[in-house]
Amino acid sequence: MEKTVKISAWQLMTLLLVGRITVALTYSGGSANVAHGTDRMASLLLEAGLLLLLFLPTLWYARAAQGIGSLEYAYVQFGKGGAVVAVLYALYCLYIQCLDLMQFDRFANTAMSPEVPRVLLCVALVAAVFVAAFYGLEAVARTAAVIVFLMVAAIVFLAVSLIPDMKALNFPPLFYEGFTPVWTGALENLPRFLELGVIALLVPHVKGVGKGYVWGIVTAAAVLLAMQITLVGVLGDYGEMVMYPYYTAVTIAHSSIVQRLDILVAAIWMAGLFVKMSFLAVLFLGCLRQAFGDKLKVLYVLLGGIIVLTVGLLLGDTLLSVEHGYLWLASTVLMLAFAVILPVILLCANALRVKRRIKRGDAL
Repeated sequence: MEKTVKISAWQLMTLLLVGRITVALTYSGGSANVAHGTDRMASLLLEAGLLLLLFLPTLWYARAAQGIGSLEYAYVQFGKGGAVVAVLYALYCLYIQCLDLMQFDRFANTAMSPEVPRVLLCVALVAAVFVAAFYGLEAVARTAAVIVFLMVAAIVFLAVSLIPDMKALNFPPLFYEGFTPVWTGALENLPRFLELGVIALLVPHVKGVGKGYVWGIVTAAAVLLAMQITLVGVLGDYGEMVMYPYYTAVTIAHSSIVQRLDILVAAIWMAGLFVKMSFLAVLFLGCLRQAFGDKLKVLYVLLGGIIVLTVGLLLGDTLLSVEHGYLWLASTVLMLAFAVILPVILLCANALRVKRRIKRGDAL
């Protein structure tokens, strides 16, 4: 990525919104003590508030760094040690992509019946994603603007189409089991928005990074509430027993004006997943180019694609089986490390460096 401004705050908003909607389509609320039904609506609002709160260290960094991205700042503070930060960022991007591919592979295996073998489908998706990395952040952001419009339009269309299948009795009272499930539900889903950890990278590439992030979270909360209202109204308590509640809601509905709404949901997911993973592929390639130069960029892309496919296809079932345990903990730790700890470390290192310079000046 170059150091000039590439995208607007609204384009960043669309990138984040696409990622949030894509993750929401994979949500499964079957865990004990996690918010379901109406309580999940409150949980979504609480989750949005926590995401805004966790953004404060990055916002503090963005203002203090005066337009310098966290990776460039790491090179200033640590010299060649900045390459270590670049590699860590690259691995973080691959980690998110692996999680996304695992979810997609499981969805294709359990919910869809694609004519193309799911392995070939995953290979084609990852290949397209890493090829898109060569086109840069601006091209991916423009694509996201188109895709998010189609996604939101489709979700609104689905909500209207399913109104005849929705029943008021399916909505349980708010806080029926207290506030604990709401809090637990928000914390469970929080680390699935791992893009928070790469926002500091985008400081020199987005005009109004704070504005884009805030509007992305607020808009996503509104869209996710519409999705939750739809699935609760159609499924009720049955939504707790299925793996993909929203997909199931549009699949079992029979009174809709369109017979195969499930195909529309699958198309929404695949389009959103492509944009989200392409966004991360751009950041992955940018980090490695800055760490090791531009000559081997094709090798970087090939290596990244192979890692994502290997982990996603070979280890997906094993890792997803512990999604609510070890995988949740790993994602939480990584998100806090990149979204909170790293920006604070960079600013503290700069403050210490300035202090040492002042002392040397006094000594002179």
